[in-house]
Amino acid sequence: MSVASYALAEVEVGRQQDGEPPPFERHDAGPVPRVIVAANANRYFPRRLLRVAVVDNDLLIRNLHEHVDFQIDGFGTVGPGQQHAFSRPVRIQVSPAIAIEVYNDAWSARTHRAPATETPGEPLTASAPMMSFTRMVADRDIGTRSEAVVQLLRMILQIREHPAGSTAFFQAATHAAAKALELDRAMILMRSADGWDCVAEYPPRETNQAAVSTRPFSQTLLTSMLHNGKTEFFEPLGDTAGDLALESLVNLDRGVATPLHGEHSQVIGALCGDRIQQTLGSPPISALEATLLEVIAETVSAGLARRREEENRTRLEQFFTSRVADQLQANPRLLDGHDADVTVLFCDIRGFSTITQRLGATKTIRWINDILTELSECVLRHDGVLVDYVGDELLAMWGAPGAQSDHAARAVAAATDMLALRQPLCDRWHDVLVEDFGFGVGLSTGQARVGNTGSQLKFKYGPLGNTVNVGSRFQGATKFFRVPALATESTIQTLDSERFRRLGEVQVVGIDQPLAAYEISDGTVADFFDLKDQYEQALAAFEQRRFFEAARRLSTLLERYPDDGPTVLLLSRVVDQLARPDERFCPVWKLRTK
Repeated sequence: MSVASYALAEVEVGRQQDGEPPPFERHDAGPVPRVIVAANANRYFPRRLLRVAVVDNDLLIRNLHEHVDFQIDGFGTVGPGQQHAFSRPVRIQVSPAIAIEVYNDAWSARTHRAPATETPGEPLTASAPMMSFTRMVADRDIGTRSEAVVQLLRMILQIREHPAGSTAFFQAATHAAAKALELDRAMILMRSADGWDCVAEYPPRETNQAAVSTRPFSQTLLTSMLHNGKTEFFEPLGDTAGDLALESLVNLDRGVATPLHGEHSQVIGALCGDRIQQTLGSPPISALEATLLEVIAETVSAGLARRREEENRTRLEQFFTSRVADQLQANPRLLDGHDADVTVLFCDIRGFSTITQRLGATKTIRWINDILTELSECVLRHDGVLVDYVGDELLAMWGAPGAQSDHAARAVAAATDMLALRQPLCDRWHDVLVEDFGFGVGLSTGQARVGNTGSQLKFKYGPLGNTVNVGSRFQGATKFFRVPALATESTIQTLDSERFRRLGEVQVVGIDQPLAAYEISDGTVADFFDLKDQYEQALAAFEQRRFFEAARRLSTLLERYPDDGPTVLLLSRVVDQLARPDERFCPVWKLRTK
């Protein structure tokens, strides 16, 4: 489907930036004209992907990105920063759904595509009058009318020039069918719960004869076509006339209906047409004409299938990276509900309620959109799945739909990237917010049931189960411990232990079994390893009831790290045991709130 064409000596291609027009439009504000091929929200697509220039009648194509490559048909991959020259037209595949065809002065699009004297869409000249296949078959003179055949086939190909499923797309199909088979009327009918809905008709309603436009198409032909799953005809003089001689076929000279097929070969509609008896007598519809009509119908079906694929791709890329979306398109059964070993991540914006009360609705929407976009890119950068946004909280997952042996490491890397964004984002919004904000991140690894956790009306791919509940509770527990991120032991057990500080056993709300909680460093503590080592020694003394030793270590630690939340909390428990010894002492932290 061609969506736009431009004549430019030099052009840059990329994603929409602020102040630029929507996809497939041209933007001339900069030193080099830009053609936009992806919306600003489509963050996986680069802002600046490639540049094309005509130099000495050669096409000079340069990759502008540092990491992303693209394909040129018949040539191969153009890597980051690479540049190549071509003397003939090329087709550049910039994404699975978008390609760019580039031509130089010596090879115009018309010359490259077809050696025809007229370009698609131009009116046919008087020297080559339109002739239907019906007349050609009757004259037995197809061989001497090759130009007319080309014109008919080109008219069919023009269907593909319109967006699939659009009014113009359907109208082009009915126009081609009516002209090729000399039908008084051609229609596209789509199946619905109430029967058949007409989505296009030729001639259009406003120019159609009253007798034709008000006469319903034969339900007999449609029922027979639907039952047999193939093209059905009505010929008054044929063998089928007696079987189909019902009121809806009275006064018909010819009638035909051919099916439009859907995703699983089911009949989703029909391309049909008829002639009334007032028309000058004509021969029966031949096998050649039937095949031509089926070609038109298959062109329509293929266009609708292509649109469904693009819609599915768009829906998938709301949740998945481009690579995962490719896997799902190749194997849709990965979306079926199944058990999987996953890592989930919950990220909450600290200070959200206070900030929104002061900002107002408009600024709040801008702020939260910016923050969640940046956090989401951290997820996608590490091949995670964006499961959901709930207010100021983001939920992501690794390990499904496709298995990832290192899903825990990917999730921790994404969490680390999120924590590193806090100060830059605070600086970006400082003039608006005044006060700073932060993040609370919880991670949990284990078995979960993954699949469509939404409904038949609204799709939402994600996990369910105890692993998800633990991740949510650990995100809430970051407030209690006054740390930016917490992970379960199952999350960090295969990773470098020096990056995590054990804070103790925690029993969160709704989970009976105590779990070991580990802090993920956000990089703000200069000597995190020393803090981790001294704290974990004090924690071990506390758990073994050596309270005086624990108090001594924690007091020393607090002098060096006075703002460390876990040290303050643990010291308070140690002092409480020294002041009021309890024989039923249990070192587990029991949290009362979510």
